Amino acid sequence: MKFKNISRVRIWLISGVLICGLISLSAYFFSDRNEGLEEEIQKNFLSYETKAETAAENLLNDKSNTKDEKKPVFLHLYKNDSLKYWNTNKMPVPRLSSLKFPSSGLVHLKNGWYYSVQRKRGNTVAVASFLIKRSFQYENEYLRNEANPNITTKNFKLSLDEQEGSIIRNKEGKYCFSYVITKEVNKSTNGYLLLFAGLSWVLILFLVLTINSIKNRSYGIGLWLLSLYFISISGLISSKLLSPKLFAYNEFIPNLFTMGVIIPSLAFILLGISYLPIIKNKKGLLWKPFVLIGVWWFVEGIIPFVLNHSSVPIGLDNLFELKPYSYGLIALFVLLFLSYNVLFRTIFNSLLRDSKGRAVGLMFLLCSVFFLLELFILEDTTFSMALPISLAITNLVFLNKTSFKQRLLRSVFSTIILTSAMVSLLTVFNIKKDIQSRKVLAKKIISERDVQLELNYLSLSDKIKQSNYLIKIISGKQENLTPSKFSNAMENKYFNGFWEGYEMSFNLFDSLKNTVVVNESQDYSGWVQLIAEKGKTPEINPNVYFIPDATSGINYVIKQEIKKENNKETAGVLFISLKSKLIPEEIGFPRLLISNKANTLDYLKKYSIAKYKKGKLRRSFGAYSYPVYLNSYTDTINNIHSFDGQSHYVLKGPYESAVVLSKKKPQGLAVFTPYAYIFCVMGLLRLTFLLFSRGMNPRVSKTISLAFKIQAILVSMVVLSLFLFGAGSGLFVKNQYTNYNKRVINEKLESVSEELKNKAAKMDKIDIIVDGDFLEKTLSKLSRVFLTDINIYDEKGFLISSSRQKVFNAGLLSEQINPIAIESLKKREKINYAQKENIGSLVYTSSYKPIMNKQGKTIGFINLQHFGQQEDYENQIQAFLVAIINVFMFLLALSIILSLVISNWLTRPLQILQENLSRLKLGSKNEKIDYTANDEIGLIVKAYNQKIEELERSADKLTRTERETAWREMARQVAHEIKNPLTPMKLSVQHLLRVYDPKKPKESTERIKKVVDSIIEQIDGLARIANEFSNFARMPQPLKENQDLVAIIKSTVVVYEERENYSIVLDIENKKVDVLIDKAQIIQVLNNLIKNSIQALYGKEKGEISISCKAEKESVIVRVSDNGVGIKELDKEKIFIPHFTTKSTGSGIGLSLVKQIIENHSGEIWYNSEEDKGSVFTFKLPLN
Repeated sequence: MKFKNISRVRIWLISGVLICGLISLSAYFFSDRNEGLEEEIQKNFLSYETKAETAAENLLNDKSNTKDEKKPVFLHLYKNDSLKYWNTNKMPVPRLSSLKFPSSGLVHLKNGWYYSVQRKRGNTVAVASFLIKRSFQYENEYLRNEANPNITTKNFKLSLDEQEGSIIRNKEGKYCFSYVITKEVNKSTNGYLLLFAGLSWVLILFLVLTINSIKNRSYGIGLWLLSLYFISISGLISSKLLSPKLFAYNEFIPNLFTMGVIIPSLAFILLGISYLPIIKNKKGLLWKPFVLIGVWWFVEGIIPFVLNHSSVPIGLDNLFELKPYSYGLIALFVLLFLSYNVLFRTIFNSLLRDSKGRAVGLMFLLCSVFFLLELFILEDTTFSMALPISLAITNLVFLNKTSFKQRLLRSVFSTIILTSAMVSLLTVFNIKKDIQSRKVLAKKIISERDVQLELNYLSLSDKIKQSNYLIKIISGKQENLTPSKFSNAMENKYFNGFWEGYEMSFNLFDSLKNTVVVNESQDYSGWVQLIAEKGKTPEINPNVYFIPDATSGINYVIKQEIKKENNKETAGVLFISLKSKLIPEEIGFPRLLISNKANTLDYLKKYSIAKYKKGKLRRSFGAYSYPVYLNSYTDTINNIHSFDGQSHYVLKGPYESAVVLSKKKPQGLAVFTPYAYIFCVMGLLRLTFLLFSRGMNPRVSKTISLAFKIQAILVSMVVLSLFLFGAGSGLFVKNQYTNYNKRVINEKLESVSEELKNKAAKMDKIDIIVDGDFLEKTLSKLSRVFLTDINIYDEKGFLISSSRQKVFNAGLLSEQINPIAIESLKKREKINYAQKENIGSLVYTSSYKPIMNKQGKTIGFINLQHFGQQEDYENQIQAFLVAIINVFMFLLALSIILSLVISNWLTRPLQILQENLSRLKLGSKNEKIDYTANDEIGLIVKAYNQKIEELERSADKLTRTERETAWREMARQVAHEIKNPLTPMKLSVQHLLRVYDPKKPKESTERIKKVVDSIIEQIDGLARIANEFSNFARMPQPLKENQDLVAIIKSTVVVYEERENYSIVLDIENKKVDVLIDKAQIIQVLNNLIKNSIQALYGKEKGEISISCKAEKESVIVRVSDNGVGIKELDKEKIFIPHFTTKSTGSGIGLSLVKQIIENHSGEIWYNSEEDKGSVFTFKLPLN
């Protein structure tokens, strides 16, 4: 059995290594091979081209176009070089025909590469296009430059060089473009698959290794962990899981996956140590407590070590903020804590067993001393400091309680202790890490002066100073120039990349200080006054002024003179205001318009932020309502303050400024939910292990107890109820918020419409040249009032003005209205229309309403884009789900604990009934159950008590009857046994009278001696029979003493050794087995069994008797076997019946006497026998 266990576990370990190897090899080799990829891309491209040709023909022939969401084709119809029809606003095409579009073949627009198929008929051009690859000006969480997934899921670089990469040709075989698969994406491995495989294998190993108590496991574990470790640092696989951004310490622990190998390594080392003989034996009683404390200090340091060097969020107060890697780390921490618990319980039990409690007292003393040391030395106090002493108390409470229910209760209490220790560690160090993060963020926010900005403008200053573009604008040669178009042109020409971290406003004046084009309402003198009063004298660049008192949010103002071509005369002055985008903006699409490369702090969204100047609030962001004056935070600055349910970090900076970063503290139920999460995870793992080990143990009953059924039903009811409640509540909240959102949208549409009503009433149409400048300023103001972006389209659906022109300038949307919206408003004559739209992966609500003049004619359309409201909706739904999950997990944990209490309370009477029934013995005094409740169980108890009385009366009657029967039977047997030798005795006496001859005294004497010897032999037989019956009738109670059973067996066997016709073989594993027995009676048992075996060997040439003794966990088993004649099938049921014998001589009470002795020692005896092959008699005695 031992060999089989070792082989089984080694097979598991080797298979695990092979699995990990296959994962890494497949990740390395197969991910880098693109067989069939070229054919697939070419095939999908030609399929799209065919679809586009059909669509273009249908559009030209004025047939209804098929809309295919799976493979969309974008349609545009031009008549007389003017766009008349479109089916999308995601493809930024021009309103009027140009050299670029409409066209056939590959087309590069502002937001990507497209392939177009063109069909002409006279002055009508129909174009059908499909996307090849996105190509935004910048990327962020919403905008990704990815290929059309219907062509390929691989990312690639598009090229127009036929010599580079793979070639794509059209149906005519002409070259279209080339592509090169991006290697870093191609070689990437699915980190989630790797994480799932690793965690699954860790769980399997945990179950296998903790169930099979084997010693030689270190080789397999070492090989498995070593292979994983080298895979993680070898560079064979590339994955987010191996990115140093998630975790990095040094070259030996370079990534999160390596740390994920080290933590289970420690866990399995602890499990392995738990099964070492040196831990289980009596040696090392003094150093074992030090081992427990030292190992715990090491385990306790793992969590802060990982948190301090990792960017993976581990906060349990909001599950939606966690990443998949977060759950993996938490699972590994749980595994480590459970492994320490196994080690602790093993060492604690060995100390308690071997030292009679002395070493346990030493351990309690050490735990207390080290707890006090941690309390005074360490800065942070957590419950984890008291974990060893808490586990010790729990183990003492449940000492010698081995039933399944008691083991389950012990597991629950120890799980609560382990959970409290782990969560307290996570909470304390998450708070510390959050404070450190806030310190860093606050320093970045308060450092409003950006030296990099001042240096970067040095290289731009001369270009702008001599800009021909600006000179043309000042001279009036640039027509139809709106402020938004001017800003877009300046950003594209000069201010991109680094400058995307600032919101810029461009204001141009001529040499006479007259306004040319401005984005702000200030005139020339206003800018000069702002610089004079609030600007700091330039140090690096004379044109850049820092504004420390950023009341309006402006951080910098750049004043740049524009020189004419002779570089002597001033053509004008350009004022540029810059507002930092470090703090998230609440209006519209700020995150959508910021590149990942920009120096912004998007993760500040989880905080509320306030900026103070001279002790007074200047600007705030977030849900928290800040006080007007900074002194509300007390006089202590650069510290943490807690009030109003918020944790506030205050940092004082230069120029009498201060920044406050606030975060909501968990309150109420949210305080306990992290404990509930970990308790459920840890409890689920422990319950799985407990049930699994119970199922693997053949000596444990597989029946499910009533208490467990009650617990399962209670927990299932809570889970089902909460799930249904959560689903129903989620739908209700969603519907309520959707209806609320519709009302808010309609109100805002009506308000914007009212603002434009007076102006629109006098219009016959909206003209971009006449009304563009007015609308842009009006929409900008209304956008700030209603916290939403507003667009105005003319009656044909072309954009006139927008409060966020950059969305259209960057090509994120075309300047045509959404075709579904205009169809609903014009053809279906709806008064307003709302639908879900998207830009990249950003989904938002877009609302439309027609603009009418006083004649009731539709002259345009208002469009509100509710990104902010959509984000609020998602945040509210998320907050609601978090609350539901928190309640769910808390009640689940509570229901588990309550189910144990309730099930124990409900089943306690049944347990008492079961215990009394198990102790019920015929002929002995049986106690009644004291249960007064008048319920179903009370009726059962009442019936039980009545049956006890009836049983006692029946037992007395039966005892008398049996006693009389036994004596009658005994008398019959005695009479029979005595009668048998009396006849030969009588004959012998008669023979004596005949053979006596006085004349021959010598011969008579010899004859008399023979007769007397025969009579004496018969008398001895009678005495022996009388003694056997006497012993059987009055078997004394055993006088038990602590005896060495092995020594008794060996001394008994000596009497029967050195015989010619048989041999005795001893098979004894243990050198000594101490058992509480009556030595004389056990010797009698052994003598009877050995004699029976010797008698069964009669007639055998090579008889063999085997005697074995083996000590198990709670008992010792002795077997006496022979290869004799065996027992006939008909005699097997009678073998232990008194006076039954298979031999021609004997009383037949030997085996019944053996059975009585063994049962008096609380043991068991049984046998196996085959006729003509032999018999095996086995008896089991309990250990001390």
